[in-house]
Amino acid sequence: MHKLLRSPLVLWSSLCLALFLFPLLWSAAPLHSRSSCGTSCTRRVLGRAKKELLGLSNNASLADALDVFAVAVPATRPYWLASCKHCGCDVCDFMASTGVFAPVEAAAFDYILASADCDGNKAVVDVGANVGSFTMLAAAYECVPKVVAFEPNPAPRALAKASVDLNAASRRVTLLPYAVGDAHGTATLDSAADHRWGLAAVRVSPPDEQARLAARGVGDRHSLDEESLDQDEAEPVDASGSRGAGSGDDAPVVVVPLSDVSELTKDLLLLKIDTEGAEASVLPGTWALFDADRVVDNVLVEVKKWNTRPKRDLLRHLARTGGLMHVYTYKELYGPEGRVSGAGHVSLEGRFVDVSEIIVKGQYERSLPNEDFWFRRKPLPADMVAAAL
Repeated sequence: MHKLLRSPLVLWSSLCLALFLFPLLWSAAPLHSRSSCGTSCTRRVLGRAKKELLGLSNNASLADALDVFAVAVPATRPYWLASCKHCGCDVCDFMASTGVFAPVEAAAFDYILASADCDGNKAVVDVGANVGSFTMLAAAYECVPKVVAFEPNPAPRALAKASVDLNAASRRVTLLPYAVGDAHGTATLDSAADHRWGLAAVRVSPPDEQARLAARGVGDRHSLDEESLDQDEAEPVDASGSRGAGSGDDAPVVVVPLSDVSELTKDLLLLKIDTEGAEASVLPGTWALFDADRVVDNVLVEVKKWNTRPKRDLLRHLARTGGLMHVYTYKELYGPEGRVSGAGHVSLEGRFVDVSEIIVKGQYERSLPNEDFWFRRKPLPADMVAAAL
């Protein structure tokens, strides 16, 4: 028997069988066993994320329902994302149904990142990172030396931190727990009526509250180096994003101007802003970036109430101050038409509308059709542009 097992024919047959079965076993393996950091690391990372989410919740029944897992996101450069069920994560729900969140913006991200010059040393900034889907897409490109992400909501930030670890990307990704605004201070998080994480909005604290917290050193610019990612223990937060009942005053969120963040010393390939209406505070905090002669090649920004005069003033100022004179708008796909597969992104052909003239020249009488905008230093290829309004 032992001689038979050592025969070349049997050994060769066994090797062929193993090579045949390996891909099948690999594809059938649980998703959480195959991230970039390895099987035991993945289990540890996901377990820690689940523990954090449960610790933020005052819902005792959540322990049985909550499922935290890793998913492989289809893209030109695939990456792993920590996700969850029964937790209020709208990004996770969208990805479960369509394969990727905000497919048009993801494809635009991919287009920008694919053009990155490895010698350019330009960073990517994600303001309103949520669970880190766009942060990790940027980190998947080796020619992007640094990704700086901001997410003040501790629940989605727990998954974003897990995603950084799943992709072994901690050396190139900095995840900060701050909200971004036009001045140093504090704010609170207003959760959406349906408790979806992605719709939580930052509300700047009133002056008397700012003064009280400043006396404690909270939000002061000189205390930023002392802040840590572990601000979450200040108050229990329901994993759906809502504050726990009877938990007292809302825990303060530190607000910083983007121009004062020490990690942002490089030119930027891309600045993405998605802050559910807080852009009126966020954008003025970026003006000094441009005043410091820092080059920003692309800005992707969602703007609520985009046709009101104050928001149109902001858009015009961004284009002129940043030298981003080519401006496009687009309609995001959140329904079945946004489903992706294979390479993981929708076609960008004819997807964008050129609104450069309307914004740069301040033609306020002309209405803009969508809330999503792409500011560029260079024009898009003609085949990506549908028309000019």
